Amino acid sequence: MTKNNYAMILWVSVVAALLLVAGGMYWIVKTGSQPTNMNAPGVSEITADDHILGKADSKVTLLEFADFQCPACGEFYNTALKRIESEYKDRVRFVYRNFPIPGHLNGPAAAYAAGAAGLQGKFFEMADELFVNQADWSTEDGAAMQKTLDSYAQALGLSMDKFHADEGSQAVKDKVDKDYQSGIKSGVNGTPTLFLNGKQVSPGTYDEFKRTIDAALAASS
Repeated sequence: MTKNNYAMILWVSVVAALLLVAGGMYWIVKTGSQPTNMNAPGVSEITADDHILGKADSKVTLLEFADFQCPACGEFYNTALKRIESEYKDRVRFVYRNFPIPGHLNGPAAAYAAGAAGLQGKFFEMADELFVNQADWSTEDGAAMQKTLDSYAQALGLSMDKFHADEGSQAVKDKVDKDYQSGIKSGVNGTPTLFLNGKQVSPGTYDEFKRTIDAALAASS
């Protein structure tokens, strides 16, 4: 074998290997970004300790994994989900599970505050305060953040002594962790992630999301 032929074979081998790696990476990115059509094991059962809005026996369940400090979650809530909740009311059961993102320093505190409010029957009201005012508290330090959370709790008419005791309780922290682990089990790796009757769906625009829910309602009737 001549020196030139050897160099040519070596060059072709390197190019082929690079193409194989690139193709594999494309497949990973492509498949990893698509909603699954399989029922996710972590969302197949709604329990009594879930945060639920709507009728317990609704035939359509929309479950969201979200982080109160996540800008995309705030955008989705304020432009689509709040409208969906208002329009569909008892026809759809809405379930919220916490999936705090590492790096969102105020995310856990917000989740604990919402959980504490939930123990006084005001989880979704606190969630509304947190998402609507997300830009106000996301960059606050610990003391300022707590003051803001207290102002929301007071506006909702919560018992402040109970609120403070509950937001620092192990039970509330365990609930947030349980939510997070169910997300991991279901393959959640970002927020917001949505499951409609156990199948992952992409929210898209408000109109697209509405059509997805309408189709689920039609299929369940």
